[in-house]
Amino acid sequence: MSRHDRPNGTHRQQQSESQQPAHRSQRTGPGASTQQRSPQQAPTQTTNSSPPVGFRLVSALFATTGLLLLAAAAVLFDSASSVSAVFGPAGTAVLVIAVAFGGLGLTNLLAGYGIWRFRAWGRKLGLFVSGSATVGSLFMLVAAGPAGLPGLVLNGGVAWYLYEHNEEYARWGRA
Repeated sequence: MSRHDRPNGTHRQQQSESQQPAHRSQRTGPGASTQQRSPQQAPTQTTNSSPPVGFRLVSALFATTGLLLLAAAAVLFDSASSVSAVFGPAGTAVLVIAVAFGGLGLTNLLAGYGIWRFRAWGRKLGLFVSGSATVGSLFMLVAAGPAGLPGLVLNGGVAWYLYEHNEEYARWGRA
């Protein structure tokens, strides 16, 4: 069958296949791309192997806050018996505050660990902790004036960072 005997569409298809550029991607093996790339176009994947500094700072902030809250809980546990000997039922209130501080400290440490390891639950827990602390800072801002402003800015900034950098976190993360 000659070129003139073929139907019109088949001839055009052969022409377009023969006119395709010869510079295809040289990658082979699993994950190799079959897309064509021009010589001046750079690969889209980056080779940066270190995680973003912002997530490390947020994780360190949660861990530091957790350690400080655990230290405060230990001091309160230690003083609860002294307070109850002098003031009676107030010792129970100190003990309840110590348990609350201990729980908050463990939650902060857990959020710091989860964010450091880029776990999906770590980001969610970090958003919950920083969002709750932001609301608490709002109440403090209303009740105590400018004393609540640093907590509002810091916790609001952490919540914003974790929320806005979701895709970047997911790229580094594991389930």
